[in-house]
Amino acid sequence: LFYFDYGTQIEANEGGLILGDFNATSYRISGGYGFQIKDWMFGARLNIYNHNFVDDFDIDMNYGFDLGAYKEFGNTSLGIVLKDVGGETDFLDQSLNLPMSIGIGVGHSFGNFTLASDVKVFEEYNSIGVGGEYSLGIASLKLGYYTESDFDVDYITLGGGIDAGIVDISLAYYYNTDSF
Repeated sequence: LFYFDYGTQIEANEGGLILGDFNATSYRISGGYGFQIKDWMFGARLNIYNHNFVDDFDIDMNYGFDLGAYKEFGNTSLGIVLKDVGGETDFLDQSLNLPMSIGIGVGHSFGNFTLASDVKVFEEYNSIGVGGEYSLGIASLKLGYYTESDFDVDYITLGGGIDAGIVDISLAYYYNTDSF
């Protein structure tokens, strides 16, 4: 379950006249299944999305499937995922497909330190993320960098986490002076 509250937004008409404000939210409910064949792990997930952006407009629920594979080669790991294969959403007078992507991630462990990279290829743009995590046993420290150069989006992340076995709690802070 994923829930995101965009907070209170200012509502304006096409001419820029302020009409008031509104609250916007999104959620995703997911269920998945994974299995292993020899040294490879495979998984699939069904995602159901719902967005509530503006009170006067209905946005239909949408769905998408994710398919992935993962394998470890000693201290190096490789993951490949095809995300959001699926439905289209009706919004205003348009039908929009989910932004399907292909992602490739590679990680390598050096003792207690792990270095990882992630590349996502969308139809119209790409994103790249790199990061590191230092394990302190039950706790960890994390640092990363993310960019979508086509949209001038880039930021640094800093965080930490506590892994208590069945529960992993992480907190991150991102820093970007130019966007968001």
